Parts: sequence; structure tokens; C-alpha cells
Amino acid sequence: MATSVATANDPTFTYTETLSAVNPSQEARLRRVVDYLKEHFREHPTLAKLAEVGGLSPFHFHRLFRAHYGKTLKRMTTELQVEHARQLMIDGVPAAEAADRAGFANQSHLTSRFKMIHGTTPGAWLRQYRARKASAPPQSPTSPSDRPVA
Repeated sequence: MATSVATANDPTFTYTETLSAVNPSQEARLRRVVDYLKEHFREHPTLAKLAEVGGLSPFHFHRLFRAHYGKTLKRMTTELQVEHARQLMIDGVPAAEAADRAGFANQSHLTSRFKMIHGTTPGAWLRQYRARKASAPPQSPTSPSDRPVA
């Protein structure tokens, strides 16, 4: 019944795994919210808006979401922002611009959240990623190993 939740460090980063069982109707509502959140995380949707997307009261939705995913909406939003900024930096976007495009207030905010999730700063992580990539044998561009693992 209970499984582990995928983490931002997992290259298959997904929120389809759950911690607690919910009925099919609730699961569909939560999935709708996560899909919405993946598309709109940069806009910082409110709890009320996300509850509306799920068709639940804010209190019930927040309680159900945390029990089902094992994290708060804020944590999931932060993880989505960090992953988006990380991908932008891999693509060559400067950290300050990546922070802005991912919905952070500034580069310092990105750095603190990145460190909270990955245990290192974005710059240090990017240097390690580039060093690993430079020393790794060449692979096809669609290979999962091209995705960073912190």
C-alpha cells in the first residue's frame, strides 16, 4: 500500500508514487492538481486556487495532499522550481536568470532552496555535473545518464 515518494535527486523525478492510499476519485483530483502545479509553479498558485482545481475545500485538500505525497504543497513547488532552474543552468542560462525564470525572488533565494534540497550550492553542483559529464564516455542525447544526479 505505501511506497516511497520520488525525490528531486531521482532522474525520473515524478509524483505518481504515493505514501497513503486514497480512493480513486481523490487520486484523480490530486493528480489534476499536480499536473496543474507542474504547469503553473512559477506563478505560485495559492492553496485556495489549487484546492479549487482539485474540487476540494482548502483544509481537506491540504491534509489529503500531505498524507498522500508526504510533503506540503510548498515543498513540492520548491522542488519543481529548483529542478526547472537546474535544467536551465545545464542549458547555459546564468544562475540569476534561471532563478528569475523558475519563479524565485532572486539568486540568493534559489541558492538557499537549492542547498536545502541538494545539499550544495547551484554553482558547486553545476561544476560537479560538468566534471562528471566531461569524464563520462559519450552517450546519445536522450540517455537518462545525461540528466544530473546530485
